[in-house]
Amino acid sequence: MALQRPIIATTAGGIPEVIEDGITGLLVPPADSKALRDAILELIEKPVFRAELAKNARISAEQRFTIGTMVDTLEQYFIKMIERKRERL
Repeated sequence: MALQRPIIATTAGGIPEVIEDGITGLLVPPADSKALRDAILELIEKPVFRAELAKNARISAEQRFTIGTMVDTLEQYFIKMIERKRERL
């Protein structure tokens, strides 16, 4: 994403939390070679769409995965955990 490249990924695990289908990349079901082929062909045949996905992926990476964002996310997580711990006491 940070390299501003179009992405095709599977819907396995946490990938759909990172890739927005049709916006920052294309998602296909795991082990579905036909869907993978179709996604690859779509990007080959639609250069404007391919460039748009790549641009959106870069923007998303810059906004969501900076050191500052990750630190803020972790900080909020730890604050919530401390609050839960206090509630139990």
